[in-house]
Amino acid sequence: MRNSTPDGENVSTFLRQTVEGAFRRHGLWGRGALVAVSGGIDSVCLARLVAALGSEGLGPVALAHVDHALRPGSAEDAAFCRDLAAELGLPFRYRRLDPGTRRGNLHAWARAERRAFLRREREAMGLGCVALAHHADDQAETVLFRLLRGAGPRGLGGMAQWAPPFLRPFLAVWRRDLERLATSRGWPWREDPSNRSPRFARARLRHEVLPLLEAVRPGAKAALVRSAALVARDDRVLSAWARDWEGRFGVEEPEGWRLPAADLGNLPDAVRFRVYLAAWARVGADPSLLALGHLEAIDRLLGPEGRPRWASVPGPACVCRSFGDLWFLPERPAARLPALALAGPGARAPAGRFDVVWVADEGAGGPSIAVPPGRGAGGVRLRPRRPGDRLHRAGRTAKVKDVLMGARLPPWRRDQTWVVEDEAGILGLLGPWFSAGPDAGPTRIALADP
Repeated sequence: MRNSTPDGENVSTFLRQTVEGAFRRHGLWGRGALVAVSGGIDSVCLARLVAALGSEGLGPVALAHVDHALRPGSAEDAAFCRDLAAELGLPFRYRRLDPGTRRGNLHAWARAERRAFLRREREAMGLGCVALAHHADDQAETVLFRLLRGAGPRGLGGMAQWAPPFLRPFLAVWRRDLERLATSRGWPWREDPSNRSPRFARARLRHEVLPLLEAVRPGAKAALVRSAALVARDDRVLSAWARDWEGRFGVEEPEGWRLPAADLGNLPDAVRFRVYLAAWARVGADPSLLALGHLEAIDRLLGPEGRPRWASVPGPACVCRSFGDLWFLPERPAARLPALALAGPGARAPAGRFDVVWVADEGAGGPSIAVPPGRGAGGVRLRPRRPGDRLHRAGRTAKVKDVLMGARLPPWRRDQTWVVEDEAGILGLLGPWFSAGPDAGPTRIALADP
């Protein structure tokens, strides 16, 4: 990273080449970009540079702004960004948040809402990335802040320049470069007063702690950024190892992703925790939501087999240990299936993503159980299991609970298995994951496509 700053037009040339190089280096040239703008000097510079590159081969460019509605003047920031887009002749996407709807930490909520909006807009517009204006000073602050919070290598590696779909072209650029460019061109920008408020830890790090560190040890900010790059390099190697393992040993299931607990336990801690992050991302969840305590909660599931256990992690994604597997799920599976009734052969009842049908024996294609001669004369009922239910099969009697446990079904699959009964008692068990009952009969109770 440079320590000297070019002047005048040299600044413009340097920053233009820096931004173009970031797009080209990550294979994003020609695919366009959605630039997130706050109205601050960094995002204004990025918007103007990216807009100029748009007509030179970068592709379509649009601006997006999220008004967090957390302070007076935020509406004026939004108007400034809208005017900037109009001046540059670019499409503008806008969303105003409602803090009254938030849950949990305010800033974490605002960040999650902002990122979700930017992802949706980028995808809807078919653009290659969301361009963010974080610069080297932001990187130094981030690393120091995370160090003070006791972060591990994932946090101390700082922000990545390319973390799909987010690209940070300015990450190796100091704020002073952006100030010289904006001043030399006469570009206006907005100032967020909260960036100087001592109420916020980041503001105190920026205006009190980092200047003191620079006075004690000149070049301290550059050293923090350099250390982050070294940590990130090692983290990438361990993460690649973890992703490779997760891809080879994991099993895709309709509900999510399944990993063998015993094999996980044989991995070094540093790799195993990164496997959790990879599996979490695979089911569409945001790995940045998992703090060390969450990863440790997942790791505690690797103990001996027993009752199904759930890790305490931020939803809606979830992690469950069931028998010998660790399950990563995008959300908690649906509750028990509803009770249904079939009056006789030919009857059909809808049950969500499938129907339950009573058909001739040769007409059953999916999971099914037979209805022996003499059974089902008054119709059949399908209901959730109850304590004490017993299944009679092949001259033996077993608790329904034991039959489902013997099949090593995770708890939600057990809950999605009906008990099928007629007036004489239980005929069998039927569900999308498991069936057990009579093998032969003139008709069958089966699952079918709607």
